[in-house]
Amino acid sequence: MLKKSVTLIILASCALPSLLQSQDRPEEPLVRASLFVSSSSVDGGFDMGIHFEIEPEWYLYWINPGDAGLTVDVEWELPRGWKAGPLRFPTPEKIVKGGITAYGYHRELVLLSRMTPAAGAAQEVPGVVRVKLDWLVCRESCLPGRAELEMSLDKDSLARHVVSRNQLSRYQDRFPLALPSAGIGVDAMDVAVDGSIHLLRIPLRGERAREITDFYPEPIEGFSVDFSTIRVSSDRIQMSVTPHSSSSILGSVRGIAILGTKGYYLEAQAELE
Repeated sequence: MLKKSVTLIILASCALPSLLQSQDRPEEPLVRASLFVSSSSVDGGFDMGIHFEIEPEWYLYWINPGDAGLTVDVEWELPRGWKAGPLRFPTPEKIVKGGITAYGYHRELVLLSRMTPAAGAAQEVPGVVRVKLDWLVCRESCLPGRAELEMSLDKDSLARHVVSRNQLSRYQDRFPLALPSAGIGVDAMDVAVDGSIHLLRIPLRGERAREITDFYPEPIEGFSVDFSTIRVSSDRIQMSVTPHSSSSILGSVRGIAILGTKGYYLEAQAELE
């Protein structure tokens, strides 16, 4: 019989010694992971969340870890016919230490994915969702972690894992909003090439564009970002990137624009030649 309890396995051996110094194995796990859902009904789909509790001063990484680190890796195992939507990350913190830029989360991290049940799932024998998690948690040093979680999809189990509406709203409030909701538009991105360096300029429109204080780029396939070059003014965001090879093509840049305490999702397309 499949267990309905959540199994958590933490590997506390030191990893990536080239990143930071190693340290002794902690007595208590630095990260605790668990699953939750937004609804006890499978009809029409629901959000499944992964909640990470992080020990004080330690942090996990965003989808773009920055100059060093690894993002949280999530591998779903779903019942036949079920689908998991894209994994959604909340707006991270910018963490700068010794000239190294990282993007991550202290104390708590919540990831969300929209689950779409198979046709007729409500009438079938409930299945089980399993997920394998791998992460790197850092302070002055870094340690790898791993968890294997599972949740039965029967109504009683779902009811035990439902979070309150207020709690769900608190989690969702941390996720980036659509940039147009702030009255800001984005024009085609200009790319100037100087040797091996590509200087990107993302033009902004709207009165509130002057309120943008920073930009956190998502990974750009085929390119490395120089995070120290990111600059924001009232009418543009600019930064420098370096292609990995001569075949690297820069088509678009995505990321989070920071306005006050909120993040706004931004996407800029390169100008067509």
